[in-house]
Parts: sequence; C-alpha cells; structure tokens
Amino acid sequence: MAVRSIGWTTLAANGSVEWFIHGYTNREAVTYSIVVFPGSGAGVLFPKADATLYQGRYVQHVDGTFAQVITIKNNAPFNTCNVNLLAQVESF
Repeated sequence: MAVRSIGWTTLAANGSVEWFIHGYTNREAVTYSIVVFPGSGAGVLFPKADATLYQGRYVQHVDGTFAQVITIKNNAPFNTCNVNLLAQVESF
C-alpha cells in the first residue's frame, strides 16, 4: 500500500475546488482522503476545519491513463481552510 501526497490547497469560506488527477493504469485502484487544517477569517476567534471530499468521475485520459475528478468543499462559513489531498494506490 502506497500513499501519495497529491498536493495542498487553501479554500475560501464556503469555497470549493475540483482536481483532475491522471496517470493511473487500469490495474490500480485509487482512494483519496484529506487532512484539513483551519485557516483564518476576519473576526473569527476559533476557526473551523471542516471540509468534504467528493470522489466522483472516473475517465480515460487522452494519453491512455485513467483519471479521476475529485471535488473538495470548505464547509466553514466564515474562515478559510487548508487541505492536504492524499491518494492511497493499490496495484493488482
């Protein structure tokens, strides 16, 4: 089992981001997870770290590899949040 760090992003309050991640073969199963840290917000004394990961579409990329489109949404209404996206890759 290998875990890869895909990257970091900072989301605005109630914001979201979509990532198109490709380069996987048809013999790899990929599961994503996130680690969320509170950001900051004007007048927010105790920022909230609350985000949701949507692991959705699975498509074949033009280079022949397989890709997934994932969406991360910040559920904190008044502050930013910092998110680290991780991928667990299993080959069979």
